[in-house]
Amino acid sequence: MIAVAVTAAEVQRHLEDIDYPCQKEDVVRHAEAKGAPEQVVAALRALPLGEYASPADVTKGLPA
Repeated sequence: MIAVAVTAAEVQRHLEDIDYPCQKEDVVRHAEAKGAPEQVVAALRALPLGEYASPADVTKGLPA
């Protein structure tokens, strides 16, 4: 399987109206509900478990 990199801007586009703080599971569900492409959802599923207080926290947790 080839990993497809996603940009922080691409991820944040699908999280624009999420309420922070939130858990990883909330981030993934929100992106799925907003119709995010599979590569964005996969990147969010790779986030470490925990609470995310801001868009910057989500970006920091994205796989390199």
